[in-house]
Amino acid sequence: MYTNTLKALQAKNIPTKHPAVGETFTLRDALLTCLGPAQDKYSDINNSSIVLRMTHGEKAFLFTGDMEALEEREILESGADIHCDVLKAAHHGSNTSTTDNWLSACGPGLTTILISVGKDNDYGLPGDRMLARGETYDLYRTDVLGAVTVVSDGHTISMTSEY
Repeated sequence: MYTNTLKALQAKNIPTKHPAVGETFTLRDALLTCLGPAQDKYSDINNSSIVLRMTHGEKAFLFTGDMEALEEREILESGADIHCDVLKAAHHGSNTSTTDNWLSACGPGLTTILISVGKDNDYGLPGDRMLARGETYDLYRTDVLGAVTVVSDGHTISMTSEY
């Protein structure tokens, strides 16, 4: 899918850019900060995922791609601010990411975890350990709820689902 997307962008002469760690950009009244990948080359491509923290008013959201524990550890070691209210669980809720250390570093404001995962996938996702780690949070799973929509006015966050 990634290769096909790049080909389509190139065919239409749409420029692409890999944001650097620490780089920021705005999307309307939200600020996005690139937190990862922490290095250029990983043996596991999942750890090359772009990780973004978005702040919108008083609320923060963390988008983690497919990163695994190694990239989590490196981002934490960098001192990046990962405090958030809503976390998109890494790697479709696999047991190899969204570790206890990562969840703890997300801070006390973290109340909601989104797990984007297909129904009846061949990988057994989300993983049992991830689900156990997420028990104290509001979990929104796309395999159970369908598409999940998150809306924020900068002060409050509302969640709706397809089903």
